[in-house]
Amino acid sequence: LTIAVWVVGSHFPLAYLLLAVVIAFFQFFFVLGIGLLFSAANVFLRDLQYLANLGLMAWMYLTPVVYPLTFVPLTTSAFGHSIPLRSLIRLNPMTSFVQAYRSCLYDLRAPTLPMWIGIVGSATASYVIGITVFNRLQGRFAEEI
Repeated sequence: LTIAVWVVGSHFPLAYLLLAVVIAFFQFFFVLGIGLLFSAANVFLRDLQYLANLGLMAWMYLTPVVYPLTFVPLTTSAFGHSIPLRSLIRLNPMTSFVQAYRSCLYDLRAPTLPMWIGIVGSATASYVIGITVFNRLQGRFAEEI
């Protein structure tokens, strides 16, 4: 993206691209933690790979990637109960990442403090959980395979 901005000669502030790189750094650790967790679990639960594909597809549609979060209604009703739909979507850890990217690259604003808390918190939790589970189960991989 930086090269494309430079070639086109746009007046896009490069500081926002640097913020996007910082967000990508945290997203790397978020995804690494999930990858470590699923790779360790997949050794013991072989069918997890098929369930993971279904889960990732559902997760894609539950993350506001192709639609902004403002398109999600505040509440909806199901079975006679009111459900805070937008609040549930905000619980998705990828929502903070997507909103932060959108804020930097489209709105030319720095991500807000709640976005940063969501990004750093979910990346840290994912990595710590993933590396802990992987290291605990690593000794049993050879005998399971």
